[in-house]
Amino acid sequence: MNHHHEAMHGALRLDVPVWINEADRANVDMAIAGTFSERHMIEDDLEIIPTPGHTPGTTTFLWNNGERRLPFPGDVLWVQNGEWKAVLLGDSNRAAYLGSLAALGRSISISSCPGVSRTVHLTAMP
Repeated sequence: MNHHHEAMHGALRLDVPVWINEADRANVDMAIAGTFSERHMIEDDLEIIPTPGHTPGTTTFLWNNGERRLPFPGDVLWVQNGEWKAVLLGDSNRAAYLGSLAALGRSISISSCPGVSRTVHLTAMP
């Protein structure tokens, strides 16, 4: 799971083992196969990158398909109306979020998305 909000509406109907960052485990009320806490690789093409801030255990998945490195950041970062967005919730950790965004900037290029601003807008939500 990218972060515990994915499980907030009850148990998912998945026929695969579900793993979550240890920092978000206490907020998930469903069967979990295991947890992780460090940046690591699964096989040679999927990198697990803890990116705390949105929630303590938010995680980005970076897949290398042999030609490109494709990030799956979940709620860490997304495009809305041609702009990159990052949202701080009431319980988000701003300093951790900014650190995660900086680390992602060293791992992926957001400048290669046609029609999308190169600036990330950090927005606080109540």
